[in-house]
Amino acid sequence: MSRKRKNEPELFQRTANSCYCFRQYIDGKNTVINTKTTDYEKAKEFRRNYKAREVTTEISLMQRENASKVAHTIIRAVSGQELDRLTFQAGFDFWLEHNVEFNENTPSYQKQLTGYFFNFANWCAENDITHIDEVDASAAPRYCGTLRTSKMASPTYNRCTGFLGRVFAGINAFKHLPNGNPFDRNIVKAQSIAPISEATHQPLEPDMRKKVLQVAAEAGQEWLDFFLVGDQTGMRLKDAALLKWNMIHDGFIEFSPRKTIKHGNRARIPVSPVLAEIFNRRMAQSQASPYVNPVIANFYNTGTWVREKSKDIFEEALGKETTLLSKEGRQRQRNGCIYSFSSFRTTLMSLLASKQVPLRDTMTIFGWESMEMVRIYTKMLEQARGDMDKRNRELFDNLSELQSDVPVVEIVPERLKPTKNALQRLMPLYSNRAIGLIYDISDVAVKNWMMKFGLSRSKRLLSPDLSEEEILRIREEVQAA
Repeated sequence: MSRKRKNEPELFQRTANSCYCFRQYIDGKNTVINTKTTDYEKAKEFRRNYKAREVTTEISLMQRENASKVAHTIIRAVSGQELDRLTFQAGFDFWLEHNVEFNENTPSYQKQLTGYFFNFANWCAENDITHIDEVDASAAPRYCGTLRTSKMASPTYNRCTGFLGRVFAGINAFKHLPNGNPFDRNIVKAQSIAPISEATHQPLEPDMRKKVLQVAAEAGQEWLDFFLVGDQTGMRLKDAALLKWNMIHDGFIEFSPRKTIKHGNRARIPVSPVLAEIFNRRMAQSQASPYVNPVIANFYNTGTWVREKSKDIFEEALGKETTLLSKEGRQRQRNGCIYSFSSFRTTLMSLLASKQVPLRDTMTIFGWESMEMVRIYTKMLEQARGDMDKRNRELFDNLSELQSDVPVVEIVPERLKPTKNALQRLMPLYSNRAIGLIYDISDVAVKNWMMKFGLSRSKRLLSPDLSEEEILRIREEVQAA
């Protein structure tokens, strides 16, 4: 049988000077309601207003109104206090005021994060949620469900939900939102990110590189120059296609990689002699364009031809079956391309690793931000060291000059030395001469050892000569003792 609620539950104080409270069953749980006052009459008025609004609240919830709106209504009616409600725009502005480090990000990254928040705000508007305090632990997972169905990449999903959690946690620290942080990681779980497959980072062998550049040359001078830029710098396809003259200064190419431009990191690549020849030739052509290779840049900006043509060049040079990673054992995955324009980047990484270039210098050359790329390069360094060690071992194994005969050192067994206990046992049985034969020393030396240990004979002892077999037997007994 369900419990009946008392019309006027009893008021009580936990201590003599504490606020009055009363008990109420909410969702089957005995809950203590604090009246926030030590005045008995005001506590009675609070209890009366609370009971009066209880019916209104139940009706609102039965009509499936937002729980935060209901809470706002009942608190305002019971205590007469207004909740400090914030729209999404006002809430974000409030968060920015208390998180000035947000402005230290690059403008493009700020724009990306701001877009995450207001995309969520637009979704809330479509679901009749107009204030920050109305977002509860139900709304957050539902929004995350829409992100998942939109096939958002796992890193982007984690960055989006993580930023929303930071905003709500920051606002809640000052405004005490009724639902706290609905994007807390205990409510909205981060998606697991699979590590970058090392099979997609295969460097080109010298003969493969030669074939690719030959097919690029057959496609025309523009394509050969484009491929040589990738080959000599390790640039990604987009960066190589949109290379500008203002990025080249004092023998270096300095630019922000477009893939990681939001982090503000910059790459600084030395200009090789091959690139210097290409730049001088193209500069002499006096083309009125900010791009080093305007034909390729125009193709890239107006369609997908550059990417498609680059793929065709690699497939023609190496064969389609070579450029693609087999799906065997990788159900429900697309064929991975292990040789493409990005292979130039991996090839340069491999060359730098083989020359033992320090990690810090390599990070400057490539403009790395991701620790995943550092992990891959570190593994390449370890592999290069392993290959070098293997070559050095084979070299030393086959050097005839080091294979000369080594003289053999004759191993002399350790000589048996007299001890006090051994001499005390031998003295009653054998003469000094016999003991000398056992230890392979003179009888005078035996006498000196006896004097060293403070031993002496009471009378002279004569013993028969010992055979070789007896001497060996006595030595073994002495050693065993």
